Formats: sequence, C-alpha cells, structure tokens
Amino acid sequence: MKDTTAEIEKKQREIFMAKSPGERLAICLEMTDFAHALVESGIKAKTPNISCFDLKAEVFKRFYKNDFEGEELERIAHWLSTVH
Repeated sequence: MKDTTAEIEKKQREIFMAKSPGERLAICLEMTDFAHALVESGIKAKTPNISCFDLKAEVFKRFYKNDFEGEELERIAHWLSTVH
C-alpha cells in the first residue's frame, strides 16, 4: 500500500536527513526492533506455546524468506532452532 504523496515523501526525507547520523541510526534501530516485536507477536498469537528457539527460527524465516531458497532457508532455520 502506498498512499503517501511524492510531496509528503520529500518532506519526510528532508526531516529525516536534517537529523544527525546518530539520530538517524537510532530511528532505524528503533524501527527494526519494532518490526521484530511485531513479527514475534504475530507468531506467538498463532503458536502460543512455541519455544524460544523455534520462535527465533520462525522470525528468521519471516525476515529472510525472499533472500534464501526454500531448502537453504529451512536448513538455516532448523540450525537456529537447535542452537542453545
């Protein structure tokens, strides 16, 4: 969904770029943490009894499903679920 006009996007970019590099990094890290928490919450809602290790694997699969082929994604996720 893209409902932001080009004019507003330009203004957002100007505001963001006016911040110091440290402030921009902090914003990006906060957004990443928020996205991670949302994904975890969605997985836990569907699978309330999921172990912390399986949760780690499922989060990985959600974030990287477009970056790895099926077998490789599953192999990495399986490894993550067994690392203690």
